[in-house]
Amino acid sequence: MPSSSQASGTTVRSAASEKRKDPPNAAPPSSSDDEYVLSMPAPPSSAAAATATSSSEATTPDAGTASKKPKLAPIFNMGKTSTTTTSSGVPGDGAGPSSAAGQFNWHEPLGPAKSCLHASFRSPKPSTKLALFDLDGTLVRPKSNKQFPSARDEYDFKFCFQNVVSKVQQAHGEGYAIVVVSNQKQTQYSGSVKLETWRKKVVHVARALDVPLRIFAALADDQYRKPRLGIWTELQERFNGGLAPDLASSYYVGDAAGRKSMTAKDHNDTDYKWALNAGLRFLTPEQFFVDAKEQLAIPARPWEAKPSSLERLPIFGGSGPEADLSDAVFHPSDTPLVPADRHTEVILFVGPPASGKTAFFRRHLDPAGYIWINQDTLKTRDKCVAAVRECIAEGKSCVVDNTNRDKATRRHYIALAQASSIPIRAFFFDVAKATCQHNNQFRAMGAGPIDEPRRDVVPPSAIEAFFRDVQPPKIDEGFAEEPKRIRWNFEGDEELRSRYERYYL
Repeated sequence: MPSSSQASGTTVRSAASEKRKDPPNAAPPSSSDDEYVLSMPAPPSSAAAATATSSSEATTPDAGTASKKPKLAPIFNMGKTSTTTTSSGVPGDGAGPSSAAGQFNWHEPLGPAKSCLHASFRSPKPSTKLALFDLDGTLVRPKSNKQFPSARDEYDFKFCFQNVVSKVQQAHGEGYAIVVVSNQKQTQYSGSVKLETWRKKVVHVARALDVPLRIFAALADDQYRKPRLGIWTELQERFNGGLAPDLASSYYVGDAAGRKSMTAKDHNDTDYKWALNAGLRFLTPEQFFVDAKEQLAIPARPWEAKPSSLERLPIFGGSGPEADLSDAVFHPSDTPLVPADRHTEVILFVGPPASGKTAFFRRHLDPAGYIWINQDTLKTRDKCVAAVRECIAEGKSCVVDNTNRDKATRRHYIALAQASSIPIRAFFFDVAKATCQHNNQFRAMGAGPIDEPRRDVVPPSAIEAFFRDVQPPKIDEGFAEEPKRIRWNFEGDEELRSRYERYYL
């Protein structure tokens, strides 16, 4: 990492304000977004299609390269004019001005939904060394010191530190490819003045930085949004000339690091998680630009979370923690999951969304011939009850794979089994909320086993509601034995595990 240097001719802040400060009385972020929230652009119209091709590198020159001379931001009056650069992109290398100086191109957006914007400035060259930066709060912030930049003023930005330009230029001069990776979450597909303002603003930012670079901006809550690795994967596979990044020398700089010791604590930790997912060295803006000494705590790993919110509930009639399940898939284990002399029975699953219920059924009960009954498939509880009744009439054992979070819901199935003199058991999936939230994103991002169908994201409110209202099953409800407590247990090869043990939120 280059050492901190003095400000170059492009000075945008006084030395006294070099260290980042949040404005007094700043309102907290309205969401978990780590950057300015914009409105989702409309799907490409026929007019927009005329300016881009289907090629991932098809370009649409920005308005600043048209014949009409654009208004210059005040920043360009503090040093040399950014639209005049050297052909190599390294200021002062002795080469003459490039005929394509200042060229900024928007490429075909990435993804099936065109949800990730992609742009380049002055034809960046591939490199094994990558210097990646977050945008808002890392390179720039509103010049008004407000929480969010103006929705209409494309010049409402200033660099976060006095030496941003010189440090980025230094990295480029040392052979690093400069890449900006930004979350810009949208809420709807509609025309947006805010989005167009943002698109114009990044052109000005690129020209002020005055080095070849790429910019990626994730617009939606999909695989491209940090900390998910969609942008990193695209960069490696399509936009780095086939060169594999040298992870030992590459780095990522971002302000969303989960720090609680700042004047205003970090609003998120998605930048740090993104770097960890990619295997990149991570630096905060203060570490990179002003050589600050900071110790960062590793974000909690949701795949290792313990079900502490439930373990003290009286699941089996007690009031303290239950047995240690570190070496067991289920407890009590003195009776088998599938009895050897099994007759017709009903098993009720009780557990939060994304706790592994369906995967558990496929691995352990489907091979034994149990019928799978699920309300997501049948749509109503009455249809689920009717399906159980049909199984009992045909002498078939079945599993009701729903959340079944309270006694009132379970009573319908218990009464039906008892009326038919059929035993009914309960399997309680005691899984930490953080793990469920992680699993929810993991399977929806298509990162799960290739033989499993891709799942839609369960609304986070559904997971929250389960943990708020759950009544763990007890034998005195009418079950044939003590409910079995099922722990979360990852099953899969090392490749699948490597995808699972990443941050998705």
